[in-house]
Amino acid sequence: MKNRYLIITLLTSFFLVGCHKDDNLNTEPKITKETVDVLATQATFKWTVDWLGKFSSVVEVSENADMSASRYYGSEAETENHDFTAMATGLKELTMYYYRYVVWNPNYVNNKFLTEVNSFKMCGGVIESLFSVSANEQVYFSNGNLQYQASTGTWRFADNQYDYIGESNSNISSSYSGWIDLFGWGTSGWNSGANCYQPWSMSTSYSDYYPGGSYTNSLTGSYANADWGVYNAISNGGDQAGLWRTLTYDEWAYVRNTRSTSSGIRYAMACVNSQNGMIILPDDWSVSYYSLNSTNNSSASCTSNIITATQWAALEQHGAVFLPAAGDRKGTSIKCVGSFGCYWLSSNHYGDAWLADFVYFSYSGSDGVDEALISRDNGRSVRLVRDAR
Repeated sequence: MKNRYLIITLLTSFFLVGCHKDDNLNTEPKITKETVDVLATQATFKWTVDWLGKFSSVVEVSENADMSASRYYGSEAETENHDFTAMATGLKELTMYYYRYVVWNPNYVNNKFLTEVNSFKMCGGVIESLFSVSANEQVYFSNGNLQYQASTGTWRFADNQYDYIGESNSNISSSYSGWIDLFGWGTSGWNSGANCYQPWSMSTSYSDYYPGGSYTNSLTGSYANADWGVYNAISNGGDQAGLWRTLTYDEWAYVRNTRSTSSGIRYAMACVNSQNGMIILPDDWSVSYYSLNSTNNSSASCTSNIITATQWAALEQHGAVFLPAAGDRKGTSIKCVGSFGCYWLSSNHYGDAWLADFVYFSYSGSDGVDEALISRDNGRSVRLVRDAR
């Protein structure tokens, strides 16, 4: 009798252990805290696997929905840290890709688990180098000034960083088939409650450009859609609304005056491919890439650095940004093309009735480089950024 009870007890134990093991084998992991930061030729994945034990996880990426001809990215080493990061490089601009996460665990059925297949589209128009805009935030710059064609309602980035429209901005109208790149403040095309909100607006009355009808509102918060990059899909910049935005006063001041960089250099005045302007260098810039003169000098002339198109291509490969001196518009009158750079910011930090924040610089250096305020009805350049996620 005693042996009989012993056998029953042992069988029960084996049964319970077996069930417990099967439960572990068949419990699927959960992917949480997932982010996918998509640029022009690279995508960064961050994900957390909610599962017990020590295992490895990678991301599988393919141009094909059936995941054929795929590639793995990330470390295949087992770890007890279940937060994973992987960067997929060498991808094609504006191309649709498919991905899924793979979790390897020898204690799981077939040793691995595959998540469902999702997709993402590569962006375009982005310079793949980071610029700090605060102590804990970074952005990517677009690879050209913003341009608009009224006849088709199309937004795009300029083909080259040193390109600008210039005098032809005088043709601005609701039906103009050419391109413009000097805009009144907050003229994204979103009806913000301002009298003038269309990109072709040319009123010379500053009060016509109040988002929500009040001079205290900025192009952020409830009126963020008045920001060109937030509201519009940029045709060669990902072609999706909400990818881009305009820097604030504080962010721009941090980029130019405060941030720490590997080289100690934040900006320099230059003449690139015969166009005057300002170079902004990324956080990880190295002086070995190119030797610049009169760096971090707000009174330097653009003649301090004469850079050919070929030389600029090398700087650009290392993430350098160039803001050309594209001039200014008042109504249909164009001035200071090639002499002054004037770029809108999204803030209105002083709350003046007729002024909004902008960046300006002079080709001669006599007027310096500054973050200041100007009448909202002036047509200014726009250079957009993307948040690094």
